[in-house]
Amino acid sequence: MKNTFYSLPLKCEILTKKNSEVEHPLCNFDESIAKNIFLLITARFGEHRYNKTLGCEIWSSDFQLIGNVNVWKEKIRKSVETVIQNHEKRLKNLIVSLDLSEEEIKSPISNLISIKKRLQIKIKGKTISTGEDFSFETKFFISPLSLD
Repeated sequence: MKNTFYSLPLKCEILTKKNSEVEHPLCNFDESIAKNIFLLITARFGEHRYNKTLGCEIWSSDFQLIGNVNVWKEKIRKSVETVIQNHEKRLKNLIVSLDLSEEEIKSPISNLISIKKRLQIKIKGKTISTGEDFSFETKFFISPLSLD
């Protein structure tokens, strides 16, 4: 049971049934870490009732005007790094990097073009149990936050 990693979303009805013929979908170790990181950085502070430290600063600054891009990026980078260090104990030697760019998005309905900010997050580290390299990358459109 120690090396069992459940795929998301969790299906509690399967997990709580004893001797169920249907087994919950599983994933491997790296996928488990990646899915946990994704949950951590897409959650907003206070979303988890019993642990207010879960979450990331991205949500708090989603609709704010960015005055100084470098200050904003460092604030988000530190938030991502802190939440991962605090809640993903299977990684060490974290390196978090961000890239903020603008991208033209064409609406499929109205053919209007809008410019959205795209945040790319790259995370590198080593797994504590094996010492192997781990990397994770995701992209978001922000203001409002959406997935790439």
